[in-house]
Amino acid sequence: MMSKSVIALSLAVLLLSASGHIGPALAVDNVTSNDAPDLTSVRAKIEAKDFKGALAELTPMLETHQHADVYNLMGFSLRKTGDLKQAYTFYRRRWTSIRSIRARLNIWVSSMSKPARSTRPGRMPLR
Repeated sequence: MMSKSVIALSLAVLLLSASGHIGPALAVDNVTSNDAPDLTSVRAKIEAKDFKGALAELTPMLETHQHADVYNLMGFSLRKTGDLKQAYTFYRRRWTSIRSIRARLNIWVSSMSKPARSTRPGRMPLR
């Protein structure tokens, strides 16, 4: 017998996938979202191994976009230019950003799976 939380999580995933909020699995730096900046030119510079040019374009984005993709590409470009300490900082920001999103999703899912309250003290709810 499945627990209520497993059923609630399954239902949440089913509803999200049916509504189009969950798409196919994509590469980490190719995920698109509504709040993400346009990183097409940054990716082109990275593909051309112009890491300093990518950094010049990414740096102003940090003021306006606290987004995991910006942090990831910043960390990658810094690592490729040899600044490992700064790269580590941005990789950590990326993971912190992802953990924050995951934590908010877990809170939302757990709020859906709270057990029903009994109107009869000391007894299980009637079904």
